[in-house]
Amino acid sequence: MPSFRSCSTAGSGSRCAINRTFVCIVGVERTTFPLDLLIAQTRATTAYQPLAVPRPVPTAALHRALLRWETAVHYHPYWTPQGHCAGGRAELRLAARAELARHERQETAA
Repeated sequence: MPSFRSCSTAGSGSRCAINRTFVCIVGVERTTFPLDLLIAQTRATTAYQPLAVPRPVPTAALHRALLRWETAVHYHPYWTPQGHCAGGRAELRLAARAELARHERQETAA
C-alpha cells in the first residue's frame, strides 16, 4: 500500500505531502482530492484487482472489502456539487492507479 509521504508527479497531476491532497489539472479546471478519498479509492482498486482475474480465490472477503471502500468513495463529502469537476471520479481512479504503479516501481527498485 502506498505510503503517501513524499511528493511525486503522477499522470496528469501531482500530490504533495505538504497539503496532503492530490491535484489533477484538467484543461483549466483544478481538482483537489482529499487524502482520505485518494486512499479509499486506492484501497478499492487494490480490492478489485484479485476479483478481476478469472477464478479468483475465495471472494466473500474480497467483495466485502470492495464494497466497504467503494462506499467510502461514493459517500465521501467531497462529492458535493460545489467541490469537484465533471470528470472527478475518472480522475480519482487514474490518480489511484498512478499511485499504485508508483508504489510498485519503488518496491521493485528497492
